[in-house]
Amino acid sequence: MKRILPLIILTIIFFVSACNKTNLKPEQKDFFIKLFGSSSLDYGVDVKQTDDGYILLSTTTTIADQGTDIVLIKTNEYGNEQWSITYGDTLNDYANSVVVNADGSYTLLGTKTVDNNSMYEDLFIAKVSNNGDKQWEKQISITNKQSGKCIKQTSDGGYIIVGSTTANNNTDVYLIRTDQTGDTLWTKNFGGIYDDIANDVLQKSDDGFVIIGSTKSFPTLSQNNNVIVIETNANGIISNAPQYSQLQGAEGQNIKALPDGSGYMLTGTILNGKNGKRDVFLAKISSNISNFEWKKEFGGSADDIGNALQITNDNEIAIIGTTQSYNDGSKDMYFIKTDNSGNEIITQTFGGVGIEEGNNIFNTSNDGFIIIGSSEVEGNKMICLVKTDELGNLN
Repeated sequence: MKRILPLIILTIIFFVSACNKTNLKPEQKDFFIKLFGSSSLDYGVDVKQTDDGYILLSTTTTIADQGTDIVLIKTNEYGNEQWSITYGDTLNDYANSVVVNADGSYTLLGTKTVDNNSMYEDLFIAKVSNNGDKQWEKQISITNKQSGKCIKQTSDGGYIIVGSTTANNNTDVYLIRTDQTGDTLWTKNFGGIYDDIANDVLQKSDDGFVIIGSTKSFPTLSQNNNVIVIETNANGIISNAPQYSQLQGAEGQNIKALPDGSGYMLTGTILNGKNGKRDVFLAKISSNISNFEWKKEFGGSADDIGNALQITNDNEIAIIGTTQSYNDGSKDMYFIKTDNSGNEIITQTFGGVGIEEGNNIFNTSNDGFIIIGSSEVEGNKMICLVKTDELGNLN
C-alpha cells in the first residue's frame, strides 16, 4: 500500500507567485499539498475528481530491480488515501491515463512490457469499482510496440484510446475504440514516413473524435516536431484535413472543447521559444479545425513545458506544466491562468530545492484545481497532489 506523508513533516518549502513563500499548516483542508510514495521512484501521472474525493494514477518502482508498476490511489476530499491498487510484474509497466466512468467506477490506461526485450509493449486497460475492487483487465497488441497516452469514456459507455504504435522503426498515431468491457471494436493508424504520435483525444457532440499530437511527417518532412490536430467521424475515418500549427519544433499535449462550440483550446511546448528555449504555448483552433485563430507563448529565460489545460466555468484557461525559469533553475510546477483570449491573468510556481513537475490538472467542484505531478524529497521521487483555489493559491 502507498502511504501519505503527514503535512507536518514535509521538507519541501513551496513558493507561489512572485516567489512568496507559503508554509503549509496541518489544519489546512480545502487547499493542500500531499505526497504519496515510498523510498523509491513514484510519478504522479493523472488525477480526476470523484463524488467524494480524487482518483490518482501513478507509475512507481516498488521493489529494487523489479521494474515499474501502475498504481491507482483513491483519496477523500482532503487528499487522504483511502485505498490503492497495484498492477504489474517483474517487467516495466507505465501509467498513462484514468477516467471516471458514468457509473462511478474507474478505468485506467497503461503500457505494459511483454517480455525482457523492451521493444515489445502492449496497451493495458483495467476497470476498478468505486470501492477499489478489480473488475477486468485487457491487453491490446497489434504490432511490436504500442504505447498509450489517453483514455476517455464514449457516449455509448465504451472507450476511445490514443497513443502510438511502432513497427519497422516508424511510429504512427494510434486510435482504438473498445466496447464497455474493453474488447477492441476497431483500430486506426495515421502517419507518414517519419514519427507521428498522439497525446490526447476527445469525443465531439456528433460522436466523432478530435486528436492532438505531434508529427515529423507533415505538412513537410522535418526533423522537428509540429503540432497536429486530426478530426475523425465516429468510425475513426478522417473527416476533415488534418491541421498543423506551423510552429516548427512544437509538441501538442492536451486539447479541450470550448463550451460555446466555437472551437478548441490546446496546449503543449514550443521547442525553440522566444528566448531560444522551450516555452509553453496556448492556442485556439476553429470548431472545424480548419484554422488556428491565435497562439500565445509563456515562459522565462530557461525551459518551460506545457502538459495539460482545463477550461473553467467562466471560460478562463488554466495550464499546468514544469518550469526551470524561476527558483534558480530548479524544476518547479508551473501554473498559468489566462482569460479566454489567452491573456495572462496570473502565474504560480510550486517547488523547493528539488525537482518538481506538473503533469495534469482538473477542475474541482468549488472552482479550484487539483494538480498532480512529482516532487523530489531527500533524493526520492514522490507523487505530489496539489489542491488550489481558482487563482492557483494555496490559502
